[in-house]
Amino acid sequence: MVTLGGEVQQVSMSTLRLLVALAEEGSISEAARRIGMAQSNASRSLKALEANVGVQLIVRAHSGAHLTDRGNLLALWAQEVVTAMDRLLVGMNSLSGTSSGQITVGASHTVAEHLAPEWLATFHRHSRAVTVALDMENSERVLEGIARGEFDLGFVECPGVPDSFTQVEVRVDALKLIVHPGHEWAALVHRDEPLLPSVLAKTPLILRESGSGTRAVVSAALAPYGGVRTLMELNSTSAIVRAVEAGVGPALLSGLSVEAGIREGRLVAVPVLGQTLERCIRAVWLPSSPPRGEVRDLLSIAVSGQSL
Repeated sequence: MVTLGGEVQQVSMSTLRLLVALAEEGSISEAARRIGMAQSNASRSLKALEANVGVQLIVRAHSGAHLTDRGNLLALWAQEVVTAMDRLLVGMNSLSGTSSGQITVGASHTVAEHLAPEWLATFHRHSRAVTVALDMENSERVLEGIARGEFDLGFVECPGVPDSFTQVEVRVDALKLIVHPGHEWAALVHRDEPLLPSVLAKTPLILRESGSGTRAVVSAALAPYGGVRTLMELNSTSAIVRAVEAGVGPALLSGLSVEAGIREGRLVAVPVLGQTLERCIRAVWLPSSPPRGEVRDLLSIAVSGQSL
C-alpha cells in the first residue's frame, strides 16, 4: 500500500499499476488484462481511486476510456512509484539471497501483450525467486534471438518454424478483419454478407511490418488473390487498432488484440468468404538447449500442462 498524504487514503500498488496501464492502453478492459486483473475489479478500483483523490481522473465513453489532464499527471507519478517498487523488490531479493536467477523470454507482440502477463503472474506466484525478462519482438526477431542464445525460450506466431528449432503448440489464434463502424464493409455484417477475398486483396490494408507473424499469415492467405496491398505499415498492434478506430482503413489482426474493441463497439469484425485465418502460436527453443528447471515450469504454464 502507498499513502499519498493529506486526507487521501492508502492506494494499492495494483491500482497504481492499473492506472499506468490505462494511460498506455486507452481501455479499462485492456489495462485490466495487461496486469492480470478482472475488469469488474478494475472498474471498482478506478472509481475508488477517483473518490479517494476527489477529482475526475477518467472520461468513460462507448469508444473506450481516457485519462483527464489530472489523471495523466497522476499516472505519471504512479509510474515513478511502480518503477521504484519493482526496483526495491529486486534489490530486496538480492540482499536476502532469495533471487536465484533470471529467465529471458522473447515473445511476439500478440503473446507479449495478451498472453504472457497471465502466464507470468502464475509463474511468479510459484517462483518468486526468479526474475523473468520479457523482450517483445516480431516473430522473425524472436527466432533470431533464440538462434543467437539471447533468449532461454521464445514464443512466435509465424506460419512456419524452421526445422533447426524445437517447437510445441501453445494455442491457435484466429485473425479478424476489423473496420471502423462507419466503414462501408460494416454494412455487410448487418446484411449477414461475407466479404469476397478478391475484394480484400484489392484493398490497401494497415499492416504490421515484415517479419511479423501476423503479416506473414495475411500475405499467405491473400497470395492466391494477387497478394496484399499496403495502406500503412506499423510495428505496433496497438497503433494499428487505434488507426482503424480513427477510420484510416481496415486491418487483419489477432482476435486477442481486437476483442475488447469489438465488444465495446469501437471496431466491427467483418467475415471473409471461405476464409478462416488462423495461425498457431508456438513455443520454440534450440534442441541443444531444452527447457529445464524454471524455464520448463514457465513453458508448462504456457501450454496448460501439455507434455513436450
